[in-house]
Amino acid sequence: MTTVPQAAPGPDTDGLTAAKQQAVHWLIRLNAGDLSEQETQAFADWLSQDYRHSEALAAVEQVFQDMTTVATLETRAAPALSIPHDAPGAELVALGPRRLGGWSNTIFAVKRLAIAATLLLAVSAVSPLVSRWLDSCRSDYRTATGEQREIELVDGSRLLMNTDTAVSVDADATVRRLKLYRGQARFWVAADRNRPFEVQAGDLTVRALGTIFEVYVSQSGETRILVQEHAVAVSAGASDRREVGEGQQLDYRPGQALAAAEPADLDQATAWQQGQLTINDRPLAELIADLERYRSGRILLAGADLAKLRVTGVFPLREPDRILSAVRTILHLRQTDLGPWLTILHR
Repeated sequence: MTTVPQAAPGPDTDGLTAAKQQAVHWLIRLNAGDLSEQETQAFADWLSQDYRHSEALAAVEQVFQDMTTVATLETRAAPALSIPHDAPGAELVALGPRRLGGWSNTIFAVKRLAIAATLLLAVSAVSPLVSRWLDSCRSDYRTATGEQREIELVDGSRLLMNTDTAVSVDADATVRRLKLYRGQARFWVAADRNRPFEVQAGDLTVRALGTIFEVYVSQSGETRILVQEHAVAVSAGASDRREVGEGQQLDYRPGQALAAAEPADLDQATAWQQGQLTINDRPLAELIADLERYRSGRILLAGADLAKLRVTGVFPLREPDRILSAVRTILHLRQTDLGPWLTILHR
């Protein structure tokens, strides 16, 4: 359970409100990039409690942005500020107007915090960045965020790669094997009786029994198999095997047994292949989850009530920010942008 710092009793000598002290805590946690589901919900609840919370978060984020510029200023030697580690708002160090020996001391404190914040961001970002870098190094074909790309293989098979996707190809005289490291791809399989066509996604193997299917590996590692023509055989290990027929999908979570295939809404599921995002009377949270794949940064809904709002529409994927703007206008929501990495929709 996450703990939000509370305001110190007595006069606010640093000029920081309780909301800004709490905003500092959340900004550090957001930059760390490893919020749990419980923390994410706690953050959304905090934002929805008071409109001033989002304003405080935006103000503190601006201070952090300004630190890089401030830290380049020349400063004279000054003693380091000493702040008790358990003091309310101690994460902020000294971003208020307190002088403690003059303007140079404040600049010095800001410079220290800028370095600390930079190190924090660098360390927290290493793991996902290394993983993505490895995927890119191992893949033969890849797409950037928002990009789609069609590839024709030597055997005549084709694949359409959706946003942020990485695929490698390993074909020999006995098998045509592709590996989907991340993202989503549609496969058109050329006939070849002597060489099966297989796609590996995590610990799943998908073998084509027909011509057209797609595989999607989400950021959380869950995999979805969707068949548009004929069928595929899906296996997770030697004995766990399922067949997915035309018009069906199979959802798989690592470590679990394969579930039975279910009917799929092909029009909605395959709209991305025509450059569209289609959603029919579904929760806003689902639209936002899809939209995040096509733009940089995160989109957060401030409050569980917003996530449950129903949405219907067909949107062009080429302009994800216009989709966000349209949703905000239609649902009468407000938007707060915290740099390029976080957008908050709230009342």
